Amino acid sequence: MKKNYFNLVCSLLTAVVIQTNQLSSQTWSTVGTGMSSDVQTTVVYNGDLYAGGSFTLAGGIAVNKIAKWNGTTWSSVGSGMDGTVYALAVYNSELYAGGNFANAGGTAASSIAKWNGTSWQPLTSGIVGSVYALAVYNGELYVGGNYTSAGGNALAGLSKWNGTAWSGIGGSPNNSVASLLVSNNELYVGGGFSTLGGISAASIAKWNGTTWSALGSGTAGGSGGVICMANYGTDIYVGGNFTSAGGTAANFMAKWNGTAWSAVGSGLSGFAGAYSLMPYNGDLYAAGIFTGAGGSPASYIAKWNGSAWSALGTGLNNFTWTMCVYNSELYVGGSFITAGGTTANRIAKWSTSVGIKEYDADASVKIYPNPTNDLLTLSTEDKNISKFELIDMKGSVLMNGILDTQPQIIDISTFSSGMYYVRISNSKTTTIKKVVKN
Repeated sequence: MKKNYFNLVCSLLTAVVIQTNQLSSQTWSTVGTGMSSDVQTTVVYNGDLYAGGSFTLAGGIAVNKIAKWNGTTWSSVGSGMDGTVYALAVYNSELYAGGNFANAGGTAASSIAKWNGTSWQPLTSGIVGSVYALAVYNGELYVGGNYTSAGGNALAGLSKWNGTAWSGIGGSPNNSVASLLVSNNELYVGGGFSTLGGISAASIAKWNGTTWSALGSGTAGGSGGVICMANYGTDIYVGGNFTSAGGTAANFMAKWNGTAWSAVGSGLSGFAGAYSLMPYNGDLYAAGIFTGAGGSPASYIAKWNGSAWSALGTGLNNFTWTMCVYNSELYVGGSFITAGGTTANRIAKWSTSVGIKEYDADASVKIYPNPTNDLLTLSTEDKNISKFELIDMKGSVLMNGILDTQPQIIDISTFSSGMYYVRISNSKTTTIKKVVKN
């Protein structure tokens, strides 16, 4: 499927010529003028990015704890909430918001409410306490947090909503739930608990729709809590405030392969670890309350490529709570004021795509066959000696050489399938064309 996707994209793309080096990868940018206070959660709904938190201004517009971004401007979501929004999810084509509030849209709605696109509505008598996590599993909305009842029923910390009524899930945790993840038709639950559904489960357990089971000996050390989870590759990655997983040293990050725990490199270092995990463009991003990743400086955000950690430029200047992919960019929200040294006010976006300033194509430059399996021929009628470079989607130069009026054949058979750029430049012009390796 990945190969087919790249072939389709390639057929829609055209070559461009630029007069200066316009390849620009891995950059931070602002999201309007940002927020007046913390961004705690983000989700995409009906083509817009929704953000929830404790803010009352978004892009200078008055909002109450929740706002939406259409790619250009911020706007309010009704009259919002009177308290902090910690979790957002889409269920049955409606937007659900959980947190610690008493009303939504001016209507009584205890800590959870839904938005149908025009108005806020409560979920019966709601939640007594705080909602920290929402996830859709087996056609129902699962709600985790630090609470004592749901819909008037004694359901502590974890319950589910079927669209009309609340019910339990085979027993309650003995402490709060901070994160929920659906993977391989099972629901994974993370938090600060030591038991769930009557079984011993150190901060993490899974529910198959009928029974609970532990993930080995779980996590321990620090406060031991699992705060965030994500699917990456064939493993489940978890982050939080712990120093071991399954008895193995794991600093704030660990992965579960279905049978055993292992560390994620040398993990994270700093204050309290990861609070959000998000796959993006082939890497796993971790954000939270840390200042190092893999033994190197990484200011509150870092990425893992499956074998090594790396920083995102100069990173952020304060805590990070949430990440979400919207319009092919990674949106990051938290308590920070700057991102990559630029004022961003609690929300920013990170892009690893290669940006190109477009001009008319130079017909004398030919690159063929395209797509190709192994050999790529480059030619130009320009009598000026040119330099060629093969560049990946992250902007890294993989191969380079000299091109004159004689065609140059390069072997790219050892590179992974996907999209690449060929840049041909001399003292007068620079031509960039997109190519696909099958």
